[in-house]
Amino acid sequence: MAHTCEDFWEMVWTNKCNCIVMLTGLVEKGRSKCELYFPLGKKGLSNEPSFYTVTTTKIHDRFTFDSRSTTLQYEEEETVTFEELNSVQHGKFQVVYDSEENLDECVIRRLELVRSDEKRTDNRTVHHYWFPNWQDHKMANPEQVLKIAPCTFKVINRAGMSRHLHNGGLPKNYKQQRSVEKKKSPEGRPVPIIAHCSAGIGRTGCFLAILNGIQQLRSNFNVDVLAILCSLRLHRGGMVQNAEQYELIHRVLNLYVDLM
Repeated sequence: MAHTCEDFWEMVWTNKCNCIVMLTGLVEKGRSKCELYFPLGKKGLSNEPSFYTVTTTKIHDRFTFDSRSTTLQYEEEETVTFEELNSVQHGKFQVVYDSEENLDECVIRRLELVRSDEKRTDNRTVHHYWFPNWQDHKMANPEQVLKIAPCTFKVINRAGMSRHLHNGGLPKNYKQQRSVEKKKSPEGRPVPIIAHCSAGIGRTGCFLAILNGIQQLRSNFNVDVLAILCSLRLHRGGMVQNAEQYELIHRVLNLYVDLM
């Protein structure tokens, strides 16, 4: 929802977050899944507007008086466009597009978050990982998820997009690396990752479980997926919605173990 965008960036600013992972498309099956809260970045050198296009299949109900069925469904293809801008304004926050690169299906944008009030103007760098092809309630490509997950740790640990992507997204010196370093804010608190999908429980729950699993494997070579899931559900009910998503967690962690 558009009116929540300023609150979102306020959360990013207050928690000194420098990494956002977006695990949903803007529109899926004809339904809006996420407000476009960040600039896509204008493509090309022309002054003409450029647009990001989403082609989606919308499902409609067709009512009938057939005694065997009360409703029938039919599909309709729909195209939705979003203007590619270099900056967007949400209240006191301006979000400026800096650069982007692709990690297979994931688009990694470097954004500058500028906060202005009556007294001063400050800015921070935020890295935005967008994985738009992970369909709701479905299993994503395990290899693609494995490439994204370790990169998010590196964004927290150090700034500089060019140094994140080493060995296809796998952690540098992973055989020697046994723990995840946590970059601290000036107040001594760990800098958090913000991960979201549409509802914030299915795909987000999967991704957070995978991050927790990688941390456990780096620390002691063991992982308890069920315990991780139980812990996540204590904080937010419904995390990881179905068996397909639960299987994805195991597949990604198995791939990670093979590469340790």
